Amino acid sequence: MYEIYKINQDTTCILDRYKEALFLIEGSNKALLIDSGMDEDSLMDAITLITDKPVILALSHGHIDHIGLSNEFDHVYMNYKDLDTYKQHMTMKRGHFNCETLHFKNPDDLLEMPDSFDLGNHDIKVIDLPGHTPGSVIFVDMKNKTIFTGDAIGSGCGVWLQLPESLSIKDYKLSLDNVIKKLEDLGVDDTWKFYGGHAHQEYESQVSDFNELNFQLMKDMSELCDQLLKNQIEFYSTEAYAFDHTPYYVRYKKAEMIVTKEQLD
Repeated sequence: MYEIYKINQDTTCILDRYKEALFLIEGSNKALLIDSGMDEDSLMDAITLITDKPVILALSHGHIDHIGLSNEFDHVYMNYKDLDTYKQHMTMKRGHFNCETLHFKNPDDLLEMPDSFDLGNHDIKVIDLPGHTPGSVIFVDMKNKTIFTGDAIGSGCGVWLQLPESLSIKDYKLSLDNVIKKLEDLGVDDTWKFYGGHAHQEYESQVSDFNELNFQLMKDMSELCDQLLKNQIEFYSTEAYAFDHTPYYVRYKKAEMIVTKEQLD
């Protein structure tokens, strides 16, 4: 069961049962879907209620909750730096992250992510923002002054960097600074709308009652990295998923992260 609503004149948000946020952007010739969630119900059936244009799928990264049902689409794009992560998550069986109910595109059939998508009268730019995963990307809609960030900076209650595939804090900061500069060069400012890959997590923040995703949060995330590298941030225990090392919660202004101390080396 999907919840469907418009966020601007060209873009529809599709929420699956786990509140994974998928975004369908329509141009004059075709439509671009960002991520495919992990619902058990057909995603293509829901999309046909929205548009009759050909749909291409672009994955923000290779995690199971963003790649499920990808096999319903003929053309699926992903940054090849996330191929290993994609293959690992095709076999995941942890809690409700159960691959047995999902249908994945064969990794050999994935197409390399381009720099932009031409939807007709509507171009969507793609910018690498590695950190959460090596191949994480964000999508920039210049026409509607909207940016879709997947999990690259979290969805309002922090970005997960404690994962085995996540980059070091130093490398994540370099990624953030590079993207911030590119966005500023494109004219992005605090009036632009940002949308993450999970709905309603803005209400789960520990820094405010509603921590809206925006450009300032991205800048604060870079500063949080800097403070971590200078050993000026307090570490808090967390119940987030633990993998090879102990995870900690850290924060600075609007920015929140789950990290491990090993990522500071």
